[in-house]
Amino acid sequence: RLESEAFLDSLLGIPSRSGFERVILRQQKRFPDSLLMLVDIDDFSSINSTLDQHYGDDVLRAVCQRLQMLMGDNSILGRISGDCFGLVGPLSTIDSEAILKAFDEPFDIHDSRLLISATCGVVKLNAEGATTTATELLKDANIALKQAKMFSRGKIQSYDVSLRKAAVDRIALLNGLREAFSARHLFLCYQPQIELSSGRVVGAEALLRWRNASGQFIPPDQFIPLAEQSGIIIPIGTWVLRTACMNTRQMIDAGYTDFRMAVNVSHAQLRDPGFIPLLAEVMQEHGVPGQNLELELTESIAIDDLVFINGLLASMREFGVSVALDDFGTGYSSLSLLSRLAVDRLKIDRAFTASLLEDALDSQLAKVMVHLAQDFNLCCIAEGIESAEQMSALDALGCNEGQGYHIARPMDFSALMTWMQAYEAR
Repeated sequence: RLESEAFLDSLLGIPSRSGFERVILRQQKRFPDSLLMLVDIDDFSSINSTLDQHYGDDVLRAVCQRLQMLMGDNSILGRISGDCFGLVGPLSTIDSEAILKAFDEPFDIHDSRLLISATCGVVKLNAEGATTTATELLKDANIALKQAKMFSRGKIQSYDVSLRKAAVDRIALLNGLREAFSARHLFLCYQPQIELSSGRVVGAEALLRWRNASGQFIPPDQFIPLAEQSGIIIPIGTWVLRTACMNTRQMIDAGYTDFRMAVNVSHAQLRDPGFIPLLAEVMQEHGVPGQNLELELTESIAIDDLVFINGLLASMREFGVSVALDDFGTGYSSLSLLSRLAVDRLKIDRAFTASLLEDALDSQLAKVMVHLAQDFNLCCIAEGIESAEQMSALDALGCNEGQGYHIARPMDFSALMTWMQAYEAR
């Protein structure tokens, strides 16, 4: 009896992870042509934290019952972790698309109907390159699941050997990032921003850079998403904010009293309860007035509760800090978002700037974005300006500000101070 209890999940009465590993081994022998599928409930932790654990347990029971109804002959369901189920069975008895579609219908929990989604990773037990032990097969399915979580949440991802290599590379890059942060190999560069109509310098954007131990630069689009997914963006972001504010104070002391420093803030940082107190502390520590600081947020904040986000923005405004919506036009943009989100500045993504003069559609889109900013009484800034012609075209459209290689490349703080003096002396 004790052995039986060790291999059964006490809440749901189905095999636990250790019991499910035994099931996989038996399945390999009886039905080699089988499919292993992991079904992970999206954002289950928020259900437990927002409601309570008893409600969460009832959600798990409801999901378990629905999945069991979809199980064919010789297929078995197990609980792999808190919010992750495992299914294994012959290919003919597991319809992965039907299982995912089962989450389209709401679940009756207590007196409410709850809509939840799930993300899935699958691996064939006899697939080419697949591992043979139950533990390794679960790892392979989990690699596929994590890939889906990162890039196609709410979908199904099948495992192949390249995913394992990508996972290994990702771990190596993350370890390198942690070591680089500890060894202070991360640093900031600053790219000046100007008013297009007058050419006056209005500020600069602080950009995070990483040079590894061999002197190679790691592209930001490789390590910043990784930092966000792993959570290390929180301490890194704290360091970025402190460093940028320290340099802002130096700019003010050098006589550039209207200089505005733009600092990127990730969605994960915004969700951190300590972010607003940190912002107040850093601004006070370095004596940076709110008018000299701008926080750049990406459109991904649109997936969050806008009441919550606007509460954060209101707190920032109490400090006098302005807020820019970065990469506008590439993600969740909508008129509804602009009307409901209290920002000060729209930032046109470099993709539109790059093809402004060659692509009629992108030119029209840029014009629409500038006019949207004007209609909502927002300042508009374009990034990625690489020619005088692009800058003139944006100015003619009514875009207020810009940055890009044509104006100045990103540089360290010492070089920025020198550049400012030379630019003003022209």
